[in-house]
Amino acid sequence: MTTLQASKREQARQTLIAFAAAHQAVAVWDRLGEDFSTQWDQGVRDEMIRTVQAGRSEAISQADGYIDRALAEQGLAFAAAGGLTINTQRLLATTPDGRTLGGLLDNGIIKAKQAIAGGSGWHDALVGSRDFIASATSDTIRQTASDFVSIDATRRPGVGGYVRQLSVPSCRSCVALAGAFYRTNTGFQRHPKCDCIHVPVSDAAAAEPYLTDPKAYFNSLSRAQQDAVFGERDAQAIRDGANPVTVINKRARGQNKRSTNLTIDDIYTVAGDNRDRAITLLRENGYLSESGRVTLARTNRVDRRDLTDPRQLTSAERRAAAQ
Repeated sequence: MTTLQASKREQARQTLIAFAAAHQAVAVWDRLGEDFSTQWDQGVRDEMIRTVQAGRSEAISQADGYIDRALAEQGLAFAAAGGLTINTQRLLATTPDGRTLGGLLDNGIIKAKQAIAGGSGWHDALVGSRDFIASATSDTIRQTASDFVSIDATRRPGVGGYVRQLSVPSCRSCVALAGAFYRTNTGFQRHPKCDCIHVPVSDAAAAEPYLTDPKAYFNSLSRAQQDAVFGERDAQAIRDGANPVTVINKRARGQNKRSTNLTIDDIYTVAGDNRDRAITLLRENGYLSESGRVTLARTNRVDRRDLTDPRQLTSAERRAAAQ
């Protein structure tokens, strides 16, 4: 796999911007005291919004020109069609998921109040919301930069699509996604704290040098790292020859209750210490392919909900959490 230096530098700089803004946002949050709800409404909220918006603006400024730098390193130059320009004010008007920024940050106060209702003291409640503020800030900034890059690529007819560049160490979902070429009109999937980045290319053939081989990535990890990233059972399946993308996608989708296919856990429970039996079951259930070629499932989507927010859970998930 080839790594563009322009992409590597962009990734590092965007990470620094997001980290610095999150640090500043937490410093603002930490000024709240026992009367935090009143303090929030009387100025802290506005200061927090300004802090995050400043980080988003800096991220956009950094991203402006990234497509040109990445293409230049490939010996390419594609201009925008018809002189199209990007309306950055529209990008900053809402969060990437369409909410107001203030509405997003208000969840920090809501979580603190929920913690107090559950018996926590005001100080512990505020400390408990600190991670949310940091994550909400950094994720919003990263996604804003990513959205800018997506728009910038789309307005250039010569850019046919992109590949995903990982930031090692990477999660299992991103490893699977990094092994494919995506058209410019395909959204860049992100999960909380994701710091992967677009690598713009002209077409699928041009993407080949920049694709991540999931199996090669897996093999680059120690056994302990493999188990930590992929889970012990799934990592063992991959070590036994299963295609990593198949394992990841099937784990992400889950199994239909009416399906007769076995999960990875089922297979290793049935096979016990019999490796030959495990390999047979892996093959029979579609985890092992004779050709070694597996098509990425387009239905695989990263769950971007905040699962600590009851309002974002399904009724079934809320019932399960209450048990």
